[in-house]
Amino acid sequence: MVQIFSKNAEGVSKVPTKVFFSSAWRGSRAALLTSILPIALVTGVAQADTPLEQIWYSGTNNSKFLIDFSGDSPKVTCGKPVGQSGGNEGSANFTDPDSGKLRLYTDGMTVFNGQTNQALENGTALGGNSTAGEAAMIVPVVGTNPDLFYIFTNNASSVHFSTADLSKGPNGTVTHKKVLLGTKTGEALGVVPHTNGSDFWVLVFNTAAKLDAYKVDSSGVARLPVTSNTGFTGNIARGSIIHSPDYNTLSLGWAPGRIATAKIDRATGKISDIKERVTGQVGYATAFSPDGTKLYYTNGVQGYSGTPWQIDLKDGSKAQLSLTGAFGGPKLADNGKIYWTGINKSALSVVNNPNAAGTGANFSVDALPLNGCKGAYNQPNQTASSISFIGQSVAGAHKVVVKLGDSIGNINFGNTFIKLGEIGGIKWNDLNGNGVLDKDEPGMAGVTIYLDLNENGALDEGEPRQVTDKDGRYKFSELEPGTYVVREVVPKGYRQTFPGTK
Repeated sequence: MVQIFSKNAEGVSKVPTKVFFSSAWRGSRAALLTSILPIALVTGVAQADTPLEQIWYSGTNNSKFLIDFSGDSPKVTCGKPVGQSGGNEGSANFTDPDSGKLRLYTDGMTVFNGQTNQALENGTALGGNSTAGEAAMIVPVVGTNPDLFYIFTNNASSVHFSTADLSKGPNGTVTHKKVLLGTKTGEALGVVPHTNGSDFWVLVFNTAAKLDAYKVDSSGVARLPVTSNTGFTGNIARGSIIHSPDYNTLSLGWAPGRIATAKIDRATGKISDIKERVTGQVGYATAFSPDGTKLYYTNGVQGYSGTPWQIDLKDGSKAQLSLTGAFGGPKLADNGKIYWTGINKSALSVVNNPNAAGTGANFSVDALPLNGCKGAYNQPNQTASSISFIGQSVAGAHKVVVKLGDSIGNINFGNTFIKLGEIGGIKWNDLNGNGVLDKDEPGMAGVTIYLDLNENGALDEGEPRQVTDKDGRYKFSELEPGTYVVREVVPKGYRQTFPGTK
């Protein structure tokens, strides 16, 4: 057996492999030769929206529920087995983008395993607050381990983060807990993915005057933020940071007072083009339409108990969607509709056509019953994911979910040149029958050399073959990585002397 290697871009020789056959007078069959060729890996990365929020966790006090949006219509599970905790405002959840399984959910105080509905080991007292509007956020740790997550929590004056490992213990374990990230943050807590398709930015206020972006990459959570000035002044209490479906625009809420929009450079974490959109008793929570042209908000009592409104971000026109009150936070669902909650409401209301203006949006009061549970002030927070996490689900391809109004770009592919393998050699007339190519021994033209793909010792239809030239030479080119058996069809009246048959 002979092992032959050829070199690719990683350093193995690109010189073609040479294989020699000899024949002497009288007949025999050809022998076996093995060639091992290089293996090359080509990978691609994507940047696209993914179904990370197919299942929502919300509710008030010990009346928590889950809503599953993965089917034809939303399915509500009220009470047990859903994990119960004492929060009545914000929450967070994370759905696996490939399997659609709920991995984790939390109200900022206790984190639950999405499959067992049990609290993680060491998964209580995470630093959140039961009365924070954006009380928590769950994002995967940057890397290739699908069981590691960061849980960011908000207690209205500071933001902390913990690390959860779902591979440890029957329900998972919080391994690092309540690490301080920032202070003077208020209740807002947002996230957008980085343009590099790997990292992301965690966004918090630093008083009303600044927005801090903390980069999260494979080395962990940055301790020093990228800071942008908002142009506004004062402290921050209730508020919100919501990204548009394409991640490039932020809705910034300071409650009570105003709602503004800003563009975010996801390569640097800096914001710009800050525009005040609405003032008054607003700012607690907002939601973008799927196409990003409309913004939905509540007007009344700082935006956490009022009537539902829409603003057109192109022309600035506003429309009240219903006279019904006591609404809190709206949220865009994976099905392209916006669902509106309110404290102790027995059903969610729905914006059925959120891309349309005014009454065309089709606001439906109490359209989704909560099956005995009660609504919270706010809906679950948004999330995002690094592409290294998402990309595990489809090797060598992009898995891109397109929602209504989406315009998804940057679905790119990268390749590096590799030289495929070659097998070549000489068929010669072994005049003295010693199995050695001597100087005066000529090549034999017109002899068939073939790749015995099924290793049955015979030339079959479809198997690659070459016929030796006038000097007895042959070559197989553009061979994929693998192991090949190379044989000759011994000419009539000859026997093979090399390679040996025993």
